[in-house]
Amino acid sequence: MKVCPPDLAASADDIVQLAIIRVLAVLRARDRAGEGVEPPSASYLWKVAYTTTIDELRKMQSRERTRDHATGVVGPVEVPTPDGAVAASEVSAALRSCLGALHEDRRRAVVLHLQGHTVAETGGLLGWTRKRAENLIYRGLADLRRCLGNKGYAP
Repeated sequence: MKVCPPDLAASADDIVQLAIIRVLAVLRARDRAGEGVEPPSASYLWKVAYTTTIDELRKMQSRERTRDHATGVVGPVEVPTPDGAVAASEVSAALRSCLGALHEDRRRAVVLHLQGHTVAETGGLLGWTRKRAENLIYRGLADLRRCLGNKGYAP
């Protein structure tokens, strides 16, 4: 195979075999229909190779989407551009600044919440009742939103 997408390079031989099987199936069908078996044209062979490669790419992408869905991966990770990296750095600095401005108990509760802990887990980790943890998380999040909004970062 002269040209093969990099993602399918390991499967190049398999794709060639699939294309040959398709050509042979068509030739066999023509022979059974009594149409005679002529050698296929070069353009036909190119078309079969192309469509077989495209089909395999689609199958691979479908398997990746299925695997990503099963593992919870949302999509491909994008490489940040320089502008995107600067913007992310600015947002990160604003977030750190606003978290630092929160009352200590609210900050601890919000940080645990942002790390993915539930209200009950936060309360347990910090030795608080569930209700206290819940109040501190939600009041802290409200303060955090207000601070970020004042800095120009609104949801």
